[in-house]
Amino acid sequence: GLIPDLLSFLREDWSRALVHDRFQELRRQLERSAQTSEHMAALVQALWSKVNTGDTTAAQVGLQDTALVGDTRLLVQDGFNNFLEANSNHLHVYLTAARADEMQTNNIWAETSAKVGLVIGDVPHMDHTC
Repeated sequence: GLIPDLLSFLREDWSRALVHDRFQELRRQLERSAQTSEHMAALVQALWSKVNTGDTTAAQVGLQDTALVGDTRLLVQDGFNNFLEANSNHLHVYLTAARADEMQTNNIWAETSAKVGLVIGDVPHMDHTC
């Protein structure tokens, strides 16, 4: 598989937010917000339709089937960014909007982004096809 040692993978710095004591609160908040999202309602309806017609099972639903777009994507991004900012004393390894702005102010972001060709607001494309 893609992850040879799951325990080591989950012990890496990136996963700290997942085990933070307030992460479940964020998850519940995002679930409540997603329930009012038109995109999320359409996504869930489409997935259940696939399962009910036998096109797939719930266990076979993949990343391409559940990609967030529109208002739901912004909702999750903003919620997670706010969570990271509010808990930045424990989760200092994450780059939040405020930290990116601070780096821009101190010209750290400008120097680094110039090397890789990014500008403020760019989100790198994550290729999950490996």
